[in-house]
Amino acid sequence: LAVVEARLAVVEALLAVVEALLVVVEAQLAVVEARLAVVEALLAVVQALLVVVEAQPAVDEALLAVVGGRLAMVEARLAVVGALLKVVEALLATVVALLAVAEAWLAVYRARLAVVEALLVMVEAQVAVVEARLAVVESLLAGVEVWLAVVGAQLAVVGA
Repeated sequence: LAVVEARLAVVEALLAVVEALLVVVEAQLAVVEARLAVVEALLAVVQALLVVVEAQPAVDEALLAVVGGRLAMVEARLAVVGALLKVVEALLATVVALLAVAEAWLAVYRARLAVVEALLVMVEAQVAVVEARLAVVESLLAGVEVWLAVVGAQLAVVGA
């Protein structure tokens, strides 16, 4: 009986060791499960990163499309600015041509003014000639009046 009790005590001790080992195994299982959860979380992160990496070319293409669109808008604006510059150049050429025409008209008017001034000088000269002739005529009239007075006096002498 003592042997059986001793064996029972040994079995109980072994059972206690097994229970302790079971607790250790359960703890190690919990650690493994925790590690598995970490690995699963890391796997989820890697999968998310993989999705991001796989989406990156599409994002890059979208960004390139946006940049291309903006570049096209800038090129269109530059074309409009170029067209406006050509319009401004044409307007400037028109202004230069109009200035040349204005200068030509001014030269014509100056020439006409010179002609009018020359004609005015000629008219003034003709007026001076007419005045001189008028003075000659007045002088001749005075001479005629004197002659008529002389003739009148002679007639009076002849008639007396």
